[in-house]
Amino acid sequence: MGPNNKYLVGLLMVLAGTLSACQRRPEGWSPVLEETSTAFLEVETQRVLERVRAAREEVVTDPSRAEEILLEAERSLEHLDAYYLPLLQARERAYNAYRSFFLNDHGRVIQELAHIEGLLESMAENATGSLFQEIESLAEVLADARVAVEAGEEEGRPALEALARALNQAALKGELVLQG
Repeated sequence: MGPNNKYLVGLLMVLAGTLSACQRRPEGWSPVLEETSTAFLEVETQRVLERVRAAREEVVTDPSRAEEILLEAERSLEHLDAYYLPLLQARERAYNAYRSFFLNDHGRVIQELAHIEGLLESMAENATGSLFQEIESLAEVLADARVAVEAGEEEGRPALEALARALNQAALKGELVLQG
C-alpha cells in the first residue's frame, strides 16, 4: 500500500469515527416519536398552483374572473405565509429545544423557546376566531414549557414533549383550524 493510500485510509477512519460520534444520542434521550407530515402544505401549494393556472386561462377572455381567482390564490399564499410556514418553523424549534434540553444546553433551549414565542406572536397578529384560539392554546403550552424547563429535568422533559406534540398536531390539523 502506497503512502497516499495509507493517508486516505487513515483519513477515512477518522471521518468514520467522527460521524459515529456525531450520531450518538445523549443518555436517556429519545426523540419525540410522532408522525409528522407536510401533506397540508402540499395540498395548499397545489391549490395555489391550480388557481394561478386557472387565472392564466381566464386573463384574456374574462379578466374580472381572472382577478377573482388570483385573489383566492393570494389568500392561500397568505395562509401559507402567516400560518403554515411559521407553524412548521415553530415545530422545528420545539424539536430542537427538546434535543438541546437533553444535551444540557440550557441557553439553546431558551433561545428556541423565544423563537417559538416570536413565531406565535407573529401568527396571532392577524388571526381571528378559531385560528386565534389555536395560537393562544399553543402559547399556553409554550408558557408551561418555559416554566417547566426552569424547574428541571423531571418537569422539563414532558413539557417540551407536550409543546412539540401540540405544534405538530396544530400543523396536521391546519386546514380544519383555518376553516373553523
